[in-house]
Amino acid sequence: MDCNATCSDCQKWEQSDKWQGVLKRNQSLYHYHEGIQEVITQWKYRGDYVLVKLFQSDIERIVKDRRKQWPTAVVPIPLSSERLVERGFNQAEAIARLMTRKPVHLLERLDSEKQSKKTRYERLNRINPFRSKTSVPPHVLLVDDIYTTGATLRYAAKALQDAGCLHIESFTLIRG
Repeated sequence: MDCNATCSDCQKWEQSDKWQGVLKRNQSLYHYHEGIQEVITQWKYRGDYVLVKLFQSDIERIVKDRRKQWPTAVVPIPLSSERLVERGFNQAEAIARLMTRKPVHLLERLDSEKQSKKTRYERLNRINPFRSKTSVPPHVLLVDDIYTTGATLRYAAKALQDAGCLHIESFTLIRG
């Protein structure tokens, strides 16, 4: 699900002086629907890690199609340490590992609040929960599982941009 046209959500983000140009584009593999919700629930919340393999061939196709314009670093969105212990794995890293053998961990998550429990307003109006842990390359691909409001990706992109990253794109498995 990669559109050349800018979606209405991204248009809204681009109207904000704070967020304009922070994230160049997002590409999602699937639209959110009831069937994919069941798979994600089993994978992400019940710890059935092996289910990531269901997405492997589609992700490999994306990587092959975009190999020439691939960024310097594939960066999974980090989980808080509490969430990592709770789930046993980082779903964004699992996706990133299907894209590259060596995902780069440039970000640190400062909070442990569940995004799924927040309203859209709360997600969009909070202190940035991410910071860069190290120097950053000029071109980064952020990876996450689900794009709901776009806030997580934009906060992560903003932390990378503030650390000197020039071009930030994102890839999500599902677009809500």
